Amino acid sequence: MAKRIVRMVEEPEPIYRETLTPEKMKELETRIYRLLKEGVALEDTPKILNLSERDAARVLQKMEWLENSDVFMIQPLIEEKREIQTQLKKIEASLQIGAATESESELFDQLQADIESCATQMGRKTEQLRTVEDEMIRLEKQVREIETEIEQLYEKHHLSKEKAMFISECDAIAGLLSQFIVRLRKNKIHLLQERTFEMYKRLSSKSGLIKDITIDETTYEIHIIDKNGHEIMKSGLSAGEKEVFAVSLLWGLAQTSQVSLPIIVDTPLSRLDSTHRDNIINHYFPNAGEQVIILSTDTEIDTDYYRTLQPCLSGAAHLDFDKGRELTTIQSGYFWEA
Repeated sequence: MAKRIVRMVEEPEPIYRETLTPEKMKELETRIYRLLKEGVALEDTPKILNLSERDAARVLQKMEWLENSDVFMIQPLIEEKREIQTQLKKIEASLQIGAATESESELFDQLQADIESCATQMGRKTEQLRTVEDEMIRLEKQVREIETEIEQLYEKHHLSKEKAMFISECDAIAGLLSQFIVRLRKNKIHLLQERTFEMYKRLSSKSGLIKDITIDETTYEIHIIDKNGHEIMKSGLSAGEKEVFAVSLLWGLAQTSQVSLPIIVDTPLSRLDSTHRDNIINHYFPNAGEQVIILSTDTEIDTDYYRTLQPCLSGAAHLDFDKGRELTTIQSGYFWEA
């Protein structure tokens, strides 16, 4: 209690003019303690502060106020505050240490996410594998049942020699048909190559740079070979060359299949230069098929091209848009024939 009284005399602001030395402070604390303990009257105690009556009155008034207040609860709170600040500093230090390994934490989170993703994929693949295994079991059972039925049929009927010869002949015919299909496929592929390359040479302005067009017999992949024997990647062709190649392939397919089908061509000349346009107008459209429908703008099939195609045309029409009615109608005749 004596120490608290002395601190309150000094803090937050001394109530006397002279600053006490540590020895004086200690002596004051001892005497206050003795007075509190023995109850000795203040007049019997020797003066050690040399305070004026006004300062002494202020000290006594302050001491009485301290005795009746809860100010002595401040010190435990201050001590608790210091402990909390110490703990905060420790926590901040630990957080700073953890910040140094932030990259490791991110790496760990990434690895954790990858592990979870792999686990999910493994679960899906496991389920797919289980489904495939079930299907294999079902098919194997079906094969065994069919084999059993065949064996039972052979045992039941005891195939005669004539029937056996018939089956043998059927097997031979099936083998010949398989060979015929293989040869026919090769011939068709070879014919498709020839017809496609034939039209490509007519239409392309770079036909002199192309030596051949080949089609793989197994994958049906198409390869364009230049005059040096190197393959030209189709992705390296211009938009116009790609369209010419596609038109040539359609021509080759139509000629190879020998099936008369109507052909509809939508805006065929929009991405082509004048040379390619002339080639398609003169060589492809008149020979594309028995029935060819060309959906064109007036800037693609202009007056000259229309005059060139007119002997091969059975009719022409154009679409007329009425802005007032917001309606499109079909009108007979080409744009300038309306």
